[in-house]
Amino acid sequence: MTRYVQDMASVADGFRLDNTHSTPVHVCQYLLQAARSKNNNLFVMAELFTSSSELDAMFCQKLNLNGLVRELQNRYDT
Repeated sequence: MTRYVQDMASVADGFRLDNTHSTPVHVCQYLLQAARSKNNNLFVMAELFTSSSELDAMFCQKLNLNGLVRELQNRYDT
C-alpha cells in the first residue's frame, strides 16, 4: 500500500480519501506521509461521516487536510 500511494502521488496532484472516519488515524497519517514524500504539494480532500465538527477538526489537523467533504444531513453542525 505504501508503494501504491507513493506511485499515485508521483502522477496525481491530489487524493480524495473516502470514508476517512473508518480508517485508523495512524494508518492515514503514515500513508499520507509516504505520499507527501513523493509530492510535497499533494492536495488532500477527505470525506467524513462523523456527525461531529470537533472530530472533523481533529482529522483535519492530524492529517493536514486541504479540504473536507461532509454529509448533507450534518451541514448545520459547525
